[in-house]
Amino acid sequence: MKSSAVSSKSYLLVHHLSFLRQQSISRTASESFEIRSPKMGNPRRDEKLAPYAREAREFLRTCLIGRQPNTKWKHSLSRWFLVALGPPSGTDFEERSNYYDALLAAESRSTAGKKGIHSAKDPPIMHITDLLTASSKKTKDFLPFLQRGRRLPAIVEYVLSGHRFKLLIPKETCTVTFSFSGVRFPGRGEPYSDEAIAFMRSKILQRDVEVEVETVDRTRTYLGSMWDPKTNVAVTLLEAGLAKLQTAFGANRIADAHLLALAEQSAKRKKLKVLKRYLNCLH
Repeated sequence: MKSSAVSSKSYLLVHHLSFLRQQSISRTASESFEIRSPKMGNPRRDEKLAPYAREAREFLRTCLIGRQPNTKWKHSLSRWFLVALGPPSGTDFEERSNYYDALLAAESRSTAGKKGIHSAKDPPIMHITDLLTASSKKTKDFLPFLQRGRRLPAIVEYVLSGHRFKLLIPKETCTVTFSFSGVRFPGRGEPYSDEAIAFMRSKILQRDVEVEVETVDRTRTYLGSMWDPKTNVAVTLLEAGLAKLQTAFGANRIADAHLLALAEQSAKRKKLKVLKRYLNCLH
C-alpha cells in the first residue's frame, strides 16, 4: 500500500450498521473493503433483527466512537470484529484489501472457535420497548420506572434536533425521546439551529451518557438532565451561546440549575449567538 494513498482521517467502511448513518465516513480506495455485518432490521417495515446484529453494533460503537482511527488501527479493529463475533457467511470483498489473508485467517479462527454467529448456541435475545411511538398513556405509565434509579446510563442513538434525542436505556430495555428541561434551543429554520444540531452530534451522538428523568410532556418526550460523562450537557450548550434558560419551568426542579444560570450569564457577557440575538431584541 502506498503511504500517499492513506489518509490519517479515513474511517473503517462497514456497511449496513444503522448507527453510523449520522457519522461522516470517508473511504480510501486502495485499502477499503467490505464486511457484511448482521442487519439491524426495521420493525416498521417488518424487517427482523438479525442474530448478533445488536452485539455487532455495540462492539463497533465502543471501539469507534470518540476515537480517530488511523489505517493500522482500522486493520486491528476489523480483525477484532471478525475474531470476537465472527463475520457473516458470504463475506464479499469487492476490492480486495491488502489485509485480505489476515482477515481470512481471523475468520477461520472465529469459525473454529465457534464464536458469535458460528456458535451452536442460540443468539442472545433482548426485547426493546420502543416508547417513541407508544401511546401517551404508555409513556406516562413507564415514567416511574425511569425515575426510580435517579441517574440512568443511556446511549444517544440519534440527534433528532438540537434539543431532542433518541436514547437507548439498557437498564430499562427501552428507547425514548428525550429533551433537556428548562432550556430553550433554536427551532428548525431559526438562526443557529443547524449549528446547535451539529454541536450536539459532535458532543453526544452514539456516546455513553447518564440521564435523570423528571417528567414526560404532551408529545411523549421525556424531560430531564444529561451528563457526559460528568459534565451537564446543557451547561456546555449554554456556554456556547446555543441555548437559553426557560425560567418559567421552575429552577428548583432542574438539576444543576445554578450551573446553568452561570453558563447563560457567561454567554450573555460575551454576547454569543442565541444570547446576542436575545439581548438585541430587548433593546
